[in-house]
Amino acid sequence: MTILETNYLVPSAGFVLLLVAYAVVFVLWPLWQALRAGQLLWALVIFFLSPLGAIAWYLLGRDRRRS
Repeated sequence: MTILETNYLVPSAGFVLLLVAYAVVFVLWPLWQALRAGQLLWALVIFFLSPLGAIAWYLLGRDRRRS
């Protein structure tokens, strides 16, 4: 086996599934919070620009007094 035939950089299926599940929760949670707070524009930003929209909402859009 040569060095080019190794698969050290290929992640396992379980790891990829965990990352996808985390990403989905990371987008759905702020989407739900924005809709619950009546912030439709933020909900659209989160939906169409995910996951960047979710990060922007965490940093700029959420109401920290309610959290």
